[in-house]
Amino acid sequence: MKRFKPLVTVLFIVYCLCMLWLLFGQRLDSTRDGTYFEELRSMLFPFQTIVQFVRIIVTGKPADVVPHAWQNLIGNVVMFMPVGMCLPFFFSRCRFAKSTFLIGLLIVTCIELTQFFTLLGSLDFDDFLLNMIGIMLGFAVFKLFWAKMRD
Repeated sequence: MKRFKPLVTVLFIVYCLCMLWLLFGQRLDSTRDGTYFEELRSMLFPFQTIVQFVRIIVTGKPADVVPHAWQNLIGNVVMFMPVGMCLPFFFSRCRFAKSTFLIGLLIVTCIELTQFFTLLGSLDFDDFLLNMIGIMLGFAVFKLFWAKMRD
């Protein structure tokens, strides 16, 4: 595992820079329709966004929103899997689910609050939930890989 550390470190830095751009940078020039607090009110109720996107995917209506629904649901999970894989890789304390979960919780909370206070994104409970699922799936992938490497 130690021989992979420089490569994984470089890849993780590139990943972090890409995530910073996706989460904050690409929104620097965006404008909002309506007030921010009107949008926020609809995003704090658990599962509202997830249910809405699943309904769009299942019904296929409106058809032009279906790709966005898939992108939002899958993207919020997949984009955070590297965090769950790299935390235990870099920090031996994170080789336990509880530690990875708690640090992941801190990371996602910081991201969501930064988006809220900078107005460069939205504070959305469903994004929070999907990001945490991604982190824990990434942790599971790490554990499977780690078990194979130790055999």
